[in-house]
Amino acid sequence: MKLRRLIAPSFCRGALLRIALLITLTQAVAVTTAYAQSDDLPEGDPDREALTALFHDTDGDNWVNNQNWLTDKPLSAWYGVTTNDSGRVTRLSLRGNRLNGAVPPQLGSLTQLEQLVVDDNLLSGEIPPELGNLSHLQWLDLDRNQLTGSIPPELGNLKLLERLDLSGNQLSGSIPPEIGGLRELRTLYFDENQLIGAIPPQLGFLANLQTMFIEENQLSGEIPPELGNLTHLRAMSLEENNLSGPIPAELGNLTQLRSLDLDENNLSGPIPPELGNLTELRSLYLDECGLSGPIPPQLGNLTQLRTLLLNDNALSGPIPPELGNLARLQSLQLAGNTLSGEIPPELGGILQLHEWSIGGNQLTGCIPDSWRSAASIDRDPLDLSFCPAPAELEPETQTLFGLDGDLLFTLYRVSLRTLTHQSLQGLDRAALTSLYIALGGNDWVNSENWLSDEPLNAWYGVTTDVNGRVTSLDLRGNQLSGSIPAVIGRLSHLKRLVIDDNQLTGPIPPEIGYLTHLTTLDLDRNRLTGPVPPDLGNLANLERLDLTGNQLNGPIPAQLGNLTALRTLFLDENRLSGAIPPQLGNLIELRTLYLEENRLTGPIPPELGNLVNVSLFSLEENSLSGPIPPELGNLAEVRTLYLDENGLSGPIPPELGNLVQLRVLDLDENELSGPIPPELGRLIQLRILFLRENELSGSIPPELGNLAHLTWLYLQENQLSGEVPSALGNLARLQGFGLGANRLSGCMPVSLSRVRHNDLDDVNLPFCVE
Repeated sequence: MKLRRLIAPSFCRGALLRIALLITLTQAVAVTTAYAQSDDLPEGDPDREALTALFHDTDGDNWVNNQNWLTDKPLSAWYGVTTNDSGRVTRLSLRGNRLNGAVPPQLGSLTQLEQLVVDDNLLSGEIPPELGNLSHLQWLDLDRNQLTGSIPPELGNLKLLERLDLSGNQLSGSIPPEIGGLRELRTLYFDENQLIGAIPPQLGFLANLQTMFIEENQLSGEIPPELGNLTHLRAMSLEENNLSGPIPAELGNLTQLRSLDLDENNLSGPIPPELGNLTELRSLYLDECGLSGPIPPQLGNLTQLRTLLLNDNALSGPIPPELGNLARLQSLQLAGNTLSGEIPPELGGILQLHEWSIGGNQLTGCIPDSWRSAASIDRDPLDLSFCPAPAELEPETQTLFGLDGDLLFTLYRVSLRTLTHQSLQGLDRAALTSLYIALGGNDWVNSENWLSDEPLNAWYGVTTDVNGRVTSLDLRGNQLSGSIPAVIGRLSHLKRLVIDDNQLTGPIPPEIGYLTHLTTLDLDRNRLTGPVPPDLGNLANLERLDLTGNQLNGPIPAQLGNLTALRTLFLDENRLSGAIPPQLGNLIELRTLYLEENRLTGPIPPELGNLVNVSLFSLEENSLSGPIPPELGNLAEVRTLYLDENGLSGPIPPELGNLVQLRVLDLDENELSGPIPPELGRLIQLRILFLRENELSGSIPPELGNLAHLTWLYLQENQLSGEVPSALGNLARLQGFGLGANRLSGCMPVSLSRVRHNDLDDVNLPFCVE
C-alpha cells in the first residue's frame, strides 16, 4: 500500500526521489543476498584472509615488494595478485620476492586460483596438502625454495594442472602415483631434490606431457616401460639417480622426443635399437650408465642429432659406420668404453663437429681429418694420427663490406640516436632472428610465432614496451642449444634475460655488458664454459645474476663489485678459482650470496661483513683457507651461513653470536680450532648447528642449552673434552645430535635418549640419574 501511494498521479518531485531511493535500497538488498549465497564471493572474503596469512607466515614486512598488501585496497592492487571480475584471486605471482617461512594451508581456500608462482624464494617446511583443493589451478611453481617433506598425493586432485615445478628443493619420500592422474599436465619438474623409491608407472598416463625432468634425485628401480606411452614428450631427463635395469625398448615410441638424458645411473644391458626411431632427437645422453653391448647402427637414423654422449660405459664392438649419417652432430663422446676396430671413414662426413672424445678404447686406424678443427676432450687420448687431408679450400670471408664485427657494432650503437622507433623495432627483430638461428630455434620446445610477421610481443617468451622494443626474453627450459651469440648485446632495451635450464654451451659473450637496462640475468643450469666476463660489471641496474650450474672457470671478476643494485648473486656449482674479490663487499643491497661448489682459494675477505642485508650466505665446498673474519658478525639479517667443506683454520669468532636471525650455521669439515664460543648460545633462532670434523677443543658450552629452536646439533669428530652439559637436556625440539669421536666424560642428559637420530653408541656414556 505504501508503494502504491508513492506512485499515485498526484506525486511530487520529492516523491520521485523517494522512489529512486527505495529502488536503490531494494537492489542493494538483492545484491547483498546474492553475495552471501554466491560461490564466487563467499561470506568472510577467504581470499583476503588467505593472502593475509601468506603475508604473516612468510615475513611479508621484509619482502622485496609488498606494495598495498594488508591495505583496504582491492586485492588486484596488491603486488603480484590478479583477480577476476568477481574479485576472486586467479593469479598469485611472487617469484624471487624473498618470501621466508612456511607455505600456509590457507592458500587452499583460493578456490578460483589458476596460477600460483612463488618460486625462487626462501620458503621452508612442507607443501600443504590443502593445495589439492585448488581445482582451477593450471600452474604451480614452488621451485628453488627450501621445502622439505614429501610431495602431497593430494596434488593429484588438480585435474586442470598444466605445469608442476617443484625442482631445487629438499623434498624427500617417493613420487606419489596420484600424479599420474594429472591428464592435462604439460610440464613436470621434480629435479634437484632428495626423492627416493621407484618412478611410478602411473606417470605413463600423462598423455599430454611435453617435458619431464626428474634428474638429480635418489630414485631407484627400473625405468617403467609405461613411459613409452608419453607420445607428446619432447624432453625427458632422469640423469643422476640410482636407476637400474635396462633401458626400455618402449622409449622408442617417443617419436616427438628431442632430448633424452639418462646418464649417471646404474643401468645395464644394451642400448635398445628402438631408440633409432627417435628421429626428432637432438640430444642423447647415455654416458656413465653401465651400458654394455654394441652401439646400435640404428642410431644412424637420428639425423637431427647434435649431441651423442655414450662415454664411460662398457660398450664393445666396432663403431657403426652409420653414425656418419649424423651430419648435424656437434658433440660425439665415445671415450671410456671397450670399442674396437677401425674408426669408420664415414665419420669424416660429420663436418659440424665441435668436440669429440674416443680415448680409452681399443680403436685402430686414423682419426677423420675433418675432426682436426674440432676440440678433442679426451682425458686418455689414443695414439692415433689424423687421416690424410684432402685439398684445402679457400676460406670464406668473415667481414661485411670490409668491416669487422666490432666496428659494425660500434656503428650500430651510434645509429641508435637517429633511427625511428619503427626502425629500432626492426633491429630488435633482426637480433632475435639471429638468436633463433644461433640457438637452434627449430629444435625449441616452444617457438610459437618466431620468425613470423606477428608483432614481437606475440613471439613466445618475448615482451615489449609501448614502442615495441624488446624488454624481456624468457626462454627458460626451452631446449636452446649452441653458443649465445654476440648479437644479444643489440637488444638495448632488454631488462630481463632469462634463458636458464637449457643446453647452452660456449662462453658468456661480453656484449651482454652493453645491456645497461638489464635487471635480471638468468643463465643458470646450462653448460657454459670460459670465464665470467668483467663486462658484466657495467650492468648498473642489475638486481639478479644467476650463473649457477655451468662449467665456468677462472676468477670472479672484481668488476662485479660495481653492481650496487644487485640483490641476488648465484655463482655456485661452477669451476671458478682464485680468491674472492673484496670488492663484493660493495654490494650492500645483496640479499643472497651463493659461491658454493667452486674451486675458490685464499681467505674470506673481511669486506664481506659489509653485506648487512644479506640473508643467505654460502661459501661451502671450496678450498678457502685462513680464519673466519670476525666482521661476519655484522651480517645482522643473515639466516643461513654455510662455510663448510673448506680449509678454514683458527677459532670460531665469538662475534658470530651477534647473528640473532641465524637459522643455520654450518662450519663442518674445516680445520677450526680452539673452544666453541659460549656466545653462540645467543643465536635463539638457530635450527641447525654443524661443527663436526674440525679440531675444536675445550668443553661444550652450557649456553648451547639456550637454543630452544635447535633441531640438529652435530659436534662429533673434534677434540672436545669435559662433561656433557646438563643444559643440553633443555633442547626439547632436537631431532638429531652427534657428539661422538671426542673426549667427553660424565653422563648424558636422560632427555637426549628420546632424540630420534643420535650417536649414543659412539659417545658411550651412561645416562645421568635424575
